[in-house]
Amino acid sequence: MKVTLLGCGTSVGVPAIGRAGWGACDPDDPRNRRQRCAVLVQTDTTNVLVDAGPDIRNQLLPLGLKKIDALLVTHTHSDHVAGLDDLRAFYWPDRVELPVHTTEQHARDIKTRFPYLFEKSPSSPSYFVPPMRLETIETGTTMNVGDLAIDIFHQDHGNTASLGFMFNRKFAYSTDVVGLADEVLDALHGVPLWIVEALRDTLVPQATVLTPNLHEARLLSGSAIKSPGDAERAARVIHAQGAESVLIKTGSNPTFEGRDLLYDGHIHWLDGGWVETPHSHGTGCTLSAAIAAGLAQGQTVPAAISAARIYVKEGLRQALAIGHGQVPICHWR
Repeated sequence: MKVTLLGCGTSVGVPAIGRAGWGACDPDDPRNRRQRCAVLVQTDTTNVLVDAGPDIRNQLLPLGLKKIDALLVTHTHSDHVAGLDDLRAFYWPDRVELPVHTTEQHARDIKTRFPYLFEKSPSSPSYFVPPMRLETIETGTTMNVGDLAIDIFHQDHGNTASLGFMFNRKFAYSTDVVGLADEVLDALHGVPLWIVEALRDTLVPQATVLTPNLHEARLLSGSAIKSPGDAERAARVIHAQGAESVLIKTGSNPTFEGRDLLYDGHIHWLDGGWVETPHSHGTGCTLSAAIAAGLAQGQTVPAAISAARIYVKEGLRQALAIGHGQVPICHWR
């Protein structure tokens, strides 16, 4: 399977036209030149496109794509469907209708905006043949396109809903999403690659405690972390994005000797001590879950973090060597 991320920009792209321009983005960084969201999923025999925004022609031209077996539409905001008309060209060589798969509600929206793509009207040219057909799909079901089994799941998108897709349980795609039900998260568990679109400036400020590891802190701060000073600078950058507190977990790097960094406007290095064990699977998830449990019980942030770190450390010390390879920390003693 091959996955091509065609675009990951905002609804107006980056840079935007007019005075909005680059906003806070660095124009010298080529990664900041971003087109509207779309993704192409391919196997040796099957091509499936997800969304067709206003950039879709320019996104597909460099790929030399000869056919599309299906278009999946996550929702009908313009940045996801405004380029639908450009896909007519795939109909012309073999005169095979392009199936457009989406929910019943979104199908109505599409047909209202692009009626000529699905039904010929009296005002259409005599030679014109509608090149597409609408196929309604439902969340919680699986559809098949060629050799791709596609699971369809519901996503909360604020005042509307969008669709997420998982392909052959190897790749999942979630754009324009603010919330997912527990059963969806359960279904996505273990998928090797899951692309999730999230606006950092709306997500991070909702966090009471953000718990990135060193790699995640590097991505969030945009700077390498090789020393305590680097970690402190990264914590300040991440904290400025809106989280109340930032806990940078250093456990993957023994040079930090098991110390973690808490930043809440002030630097707090938390002593810990390095636990030598190969059985450390799940430490980050366990730590964040334990912190959340402590906060739910009314503990302060420092108290919840302290109790969670003790819990994780004991789990590392008493890890059970079950099976082969790296196993989880112990939760049963």
